[in-house]
Amino acid sequence: MKKILIALLVLSMLLACASSLAACDSSKDSKKDKADGTKATTSQTPPSGDPEAGSGNETQAGGDVDDNPVAPEGNDLSKLDVTYASVFSEGKAFIRNAKEYGRLHCIDQTGKILFTVNHTNKDGYLYVVEGFRDGVAALNPNQMYAGAWLCDEKGNLIEASAIGASAILIEETNEDSRELFRAGYFFAKKTTTDFSGSVDKVALFNNKLEVILDFSTELAETYHHYLYGEIYQHYALDLNNGNYMDLRTGKVGKIDDLLKTIKLDHPSDAWIPSFSGGSWVGYYNRLTGEKVVDLEKYDTLDDCGNFEDGKAPLIFSVHDSVVGTKKFFTVLNESGSFEFDPVEIYAGYEVKHYYNGVYVLYSISGNDTHEFAVIDSKGNVKEMTLESVGNHFQISVKFVDDCIMFRDNGTVQYYNFKLERVL
Repeated sequence: MKKILIALLVLSMLLACASSLAACDSSKDSKKDKADGTKATTSQTPPSGDPEAGSGNETQAGGDVDDNPVAPEGNDLSKLDVTYASVFSEGKAFIRNAKEYGRLHCIDQTGKILFTVNHTNKDGYLYVVEGFRDGVAALNPNQMYAGAWLCDEKGNLIEASAIGASAILIEETNEDSRELFRAGYFFAKKTTTDFSGSVDKVALFNNKLEVILDFSTELAETYHHYLYGEIYQHYALDLNNGNYMDLRTGKVGKIDDLLKTIKLDHPSDAWIPSFSGGSWVGYYNRLTGEKVVDLEKYDTLDDCGNFEDGKAPLIFSVHDSVVGTKKFFTVLNESGSFEFDPVEIYAGYEVKHYYNGVYVLYSISGNDTHEFAVIDSKGNVKEMTLESVGNHFQISVKFVDDCIMFRDNGTVQYYNFKLERVL
């Protein structure tokens, strides 16, 4: 009997040791997985269609790499095959490594990875609808999903349920909803269903997730229908009925009363160009309808842009009997005068972006050659040529904030508006 008890005791000790060793191995694996983040699966593929086409805020680059790469640390982007990237906003951009469809790395303008965000579903994917605005970015978690998730500056995902909603209404196919988000606001929808059917209610939030108009407010539903049409500063304008809503408070009133109190940095902040009968007519005050600058006197005016910081770009096209069409560029001030004599530019240029006194002109030729020019408010011109390789050259250039993003031969490059490469 004693021998049996001793044998049982020894067997029990052996089993305990084996169990302890297995637990240690499991703990090591768990710690390793936690350090690596959520691993990509080899079965991950985008849904049907082209999810990478997205909202126009991103571009692609080709190439296959290891199915389960480890996210690099610090500035070491050489280990990544960047197949997707967003433009910078508030100093941050998102990039994707190879086929890791459900993982995005957020980088700063030095290329340092700030954080990595993973889809909650291992077979899901993420791409950027809008970059950071007031500390949050809008991501699309599913091509067929009606709405967005938000991501804060620490990489935390904020789903609709976190704000008591069924969907956050920021969609890549709805430019108005994206414009509203860029202004610092968004709508959310809550759907309730009972025996009588489904009912949708909307609420208005700012990008700090503070409620402006809650789901019980009828005004939210009313303004949801026309709010997307005209947004000026923090005001939603219903130009047809002469009403406005202050997006910061939900207060409503008449546009005529708003004009008595609103503070403009420049009178031209309220001006928009008008095109009619095949030519540019002039700039009009969008709040009053008054024509403030006459453009009809310029017979060769080819294009004009919106006023920014009290100035607007103009492009003139002139036919030359020897060389064909010539183009000239200048800047218009609020008095209707030129800031400098028009300077000749490349015939294919179009004004694509404005930032801090600099106008960015861009053109692409049939041989995939990209021509860039930056012109300051005094008429100084700097140019650069880049050659793109691949099938997506038409969407390979994006402009935002203080940078140009350019895709070339499977890589993503960023330039500042001095046309210097920064990343």
